[in-house]
Amino acid sequence: MQSFPECIPCIAKQVLNTIRHITSDDDTQRHALLEAMKVLQDADYSRAAAELSYHALIRASNLLNCRDPYREAKVHYNSLILDSIGELREIIDASDNPLGTAVKMAVAGNIIDMGILGDEFNARETVLHTLEKGLAIDHCPTLRQQLDAASSVLYVLDNAGEVVFDRLLIERLSGKDVCCVVRKSPILNDVTRLEADEVGLSGLCEIIDTGCDVFGVPLDLVSDAFRERFFAADVVISKGQANYETLDEVDRQVFFMLMAKCNRVAGHLGVSLRQAVVLDSRRLPHHAAQYEEKSA
Repeated sequence: MQSFPECIPCIAKQVLNTIRHITSDDDTQRHALLEAMKVLQDADYSRAAAELSYHALIRASNLLNCRDPYREAKVHYNSLILDSIGELREIIDASDNPLGTAVKMAVAGNIIDMGILGDEFNARETVLHTLEKGLAIDHCPTLRQQLDAASSVLYVLDNAGEVVFDRLLIERLSGKDVCCVVRKSPILNDVTRLEADEVGLSGLCEIIDTGCDVFGVPLDLVSDAFRERFFAADVVISKGQANYETLDEVDRQVFFMLMAKCNRVAGHLGVSLRQAVVLDSRRLPHHAAQYEEKSA
């Protein structure tokens, strides 16, 4: 998915939110923001906004000599959701469709995004709302069918805090060879191997990274080893908007689980802002056309 003009102020907001986690000095904030924005002057806007955002964020973080400004926030949100994991597990266990409920929780957890939304979210309220109202796009029956037949699952993670909800879903995949994908190095509040370990994922499944530092999963930049795992997995689950932006045109079935956090992505999905979706990539218009051609 290419970048759009409105991605520029969104990236600026992400960078400023990050800078404010490092320093409260107005002059330093202004200088770092302006330096980071220079990255966008000669950027390739045919690339996903997630990639452009990464380069701007790294410029600011390096300038201020702070590679993991969200570390305390990641610990906070992981601890906050972990404190409720027993209650959340009880809700799943008591439901008529435990796997479907775990999926909806995992999608609702995608609201925890300090890069785009800052602190403007309520994870508990969002989860309860999603369980009550359902998904704007609900391809859960297809996902369940694919999971029932699968031996291997590649699960691309997104944010800290949210990862606890992912753990609850992964617990429902016992008997499957589950591999979770984290960021190679810290960026915003995204999950690295450290945060995955802290919420107990390493005891449930294998943990790998994409082999590149950029947001999302740009397949022309990831390692050969990751690319092989990506295409070999029976089922690929992709969490979050950045992963959707970089994988929406990939030539394999992917189940996207995310909340639309900007108007462009919402429009691309055909939903309203902040609506939650579980989307089978084969039902995206360009994918549907490809599958029709292959089956003709």
